[in-house]
Amino acid sequence: MQLCSSVLMNSSRDLHPSCNFEEKELRRIRNNDAARRSREARRAKEAKNRLRMITLEQENGALRTQIDLLKKELEHIHLVILAVNVTWKTLLQNQF
Repeated sequence: MQLCSSVLMNSSRDLHPSCNFEEKELRRIRNNDAARRSREARRAKEAKNRLRMITLEQENGALRTQIDLLKKELEHIHLVILAVNVTWKTLLQNQF
């Protein structure tokens, strides 16, 4: 690196051959590091998404169970209302 930093040239193609190699090696190292960080970030995001999916699936199951219970309760209430209406109609018809 000392040779590269001590030689002042106008463009990268005018650099000493060892400087060109060192520059390519530095770019390769930086690129490998950036690629590694990118892969790690992607893996972390995928893991986070998997956990969120599991949580949402569990919540969805609980909500479906709650919906089923509410449907049964509503059906029961409809039957009670129907029975009360029939009883009232019978009582009213018997009074007159």
